[in-house]
Amino acid sequence: MTVVSGSRPITLHQMLELHTHLGIAYRTFSRSIDAVLRHDGLTFAKYEVLDALVGAGELHVTLAPLADQLRRHWTTLSATVERLESQGMATRRPNPDNRRQTLIDVTPGGREAHARATGALRTLSEGDSPPSRGESTSGSDWGRPPIPTPTFTLADIHALGLVLREDADR
Repeated sequence: MTVVSGSRPITLHQMLELHTHLGIAYRTFSRSIDAVLRHDGLTFAKYEVLDALVGAGELHVTLAPLADQLRRHWTTLSATVERLESQGMATRRPNPDNRRQTLIDVTPGGREAHARATGALRTLSEGDSPPSRGESTSGSDWGRPPIPTPTFTLADIHALGLVLREDADR
């Protein structure tokens, strides 16, 4: 991958600073999302599956296309669906039209957990902090200061005219 800045290269110091700040932003962002999802017994992987199932509506969902959509290996996805099943958030049943396939359905409990987590994630995206352990997620005011934002923002990256692209000559 190459970092391109319009017609001017960035300095080594700028590149390393960018790397550091992106890493800090990723970890902060990831921890915040994980804390929100944990309240409903979810991980990011479980939430992704629920989100895809809820988004499918009445369409029949099977493992292979779902794995492709989520860019996961089918065995990894199967284990995630199994964990959702054990929590009562999803079910699997044979496809009546093709016995080689298994259909995956979201349960009412899975829909409720998805709706709560989605609401909490929306609140988080509006700048509120995730709740601490034992704190209720109801309402949008969690009574904590906003998540700290890195000093090197995506706007700063854009202002530098940076673009990340795959090297063609690798």
